[in-house]
Amino acid sequence: MILLATLKRQIGKFRKEEEGASQSVEFLLSFPLLVWALLATLQYFDAYRTQLISTKATITIGDMISREKGTIDSVYIKGTSDLLNFLTLADDSPDLRISVVSWNASESKHKVVWSEFSGALGRLNDANINAYFDVIPIMGDGERTIIVETVTRYTPKFGTSIGQIFRVHGLEPMDMNSIQVIRPRFTTSVCWDQSPSDSNPPKC
Repeated sequence: MILLATLKRQIGKFRKEEEGASQSVEFLLSFPLLVWALLATLQYFDAYRTQLISTKATITIGDMISREKGTIDSVYIKGTSDLLNFLTLADDSPDLRISVVSWNASESKHKVVWSEFSGALGRLNDANINAYFDVIPIMGDGERTIIVETVTRYTPKFGTSIGQIFRVHGLEPMDMNSIQVIRPRFTTSVCWDQSPSDSNPPKC
């Protein structure tokens, strides 16, 4: 009889208990939000990290080229592109463009001395140099400056599987553009030697 009475009391107590059920429901409702917040934090951190690495790589290459005393050729561009790919740890090869620009005081405009690239950027020319007016510092008449541009393609890490379920809004595959403008350190201009075996003088 004592055992039966104890069992009835326990059953009655269990029927009146509501805390466990409410906590379970709250957890089930909040769990997707917690997972999304975690993935979003990791995703945005990774995107900013990639942008920072791309910017630092561009600055490094710009500093390297500004110290050149000799000429630059296609082999140098290829090696610099490989270096950029190594520094950024990119899945796809980043785009690279190196340009030397001068200032013409009589015409009050910039002119492209030479421009070479690796990837899909194409050459910079006098027709589109005006788009860089705000990033090029004030220059003296005939002075040269170097413009290094890179484009690193970024793909969100959580773009498939569980990342599709808890999608991070606002982060899609994108191109991360970096630009570095720097003056030559030891010469008046960094020169381009298109055909080292020819007698044509380099573009300076």
